[in-house]
Amino acid sequence: MEKIFKFSTIIILIALLLSSLFHVMLLASDSPEYRYWVMIQITLQLAGAGLLFFVSKFSLLAFGIFSVLSIPFVIINAKYINYGHDELHTVFATLFWFIYGGILFKVRNKFIKAGQP
Repeated sequence: MEKIFKFSTIIILIALLLSSLFHVMLLASDSPEYRYWVMIQITLQLAGAGLLFFVSKFSLLAFGIFSVLSIPFVIINAKYINYGHDELHTVFATLFWFIYGGILFKVRNKFIKAGQP
């Protein structure tokens, strides 16, 4: 299960990096408010990718921060970047956390061992 955890974490990390790269194109918008939200979204994606690096090393603190950052990420993506489909974004975010959370639950002992002095 540890290999699946590491693999899925790296895949999510790469997806966040690619997504932040693609979001740069959205900065060409005429709307300053839209560009503002895109910059926040890119910042959240880059921060999330950095945090996932430490999550792959079983950092409980990084996992906690990543979990909290996922909330504004989903809200900004649904309300300000994609203009709607709130329900669909909520379903996918919930599905993501059920799947990834299930994987994390299977390797929870690694997080506990990594956190002990």
